[in-house]
Amino acid sequence: MRNRIKRYSNIDLDYQPFAAAASGGIAGGQQDIWTIGLNWYPNNAVKFQLNYDNIQVNHINAPTGDISANAVVLRSQIAL
Repeated sequence: MRNRIKRYSNIDLDYQPFAAAASGGIAGGQQDIWTIGLNWYPNNAVKFQLNYDNIQVNHINAPTGDISANAVVLRSQIAL
């Protein structure tokens, strides 16, 4: 049995962005994550998962600009 997973996540990382840093304001930007995954169950006791994540952080005030990353994760699970 196989099933596919698609997921989109968006979060605002700002906390009181118009307040000064000394007052607790954080201009963290915005983060978007796209995930595509595949689960495979060859039998009732074994499971394999393959996920791909595309991560983007748009941060206007960052000294190096925006942050982006890609991640590939392979997991296995055995139920006893």
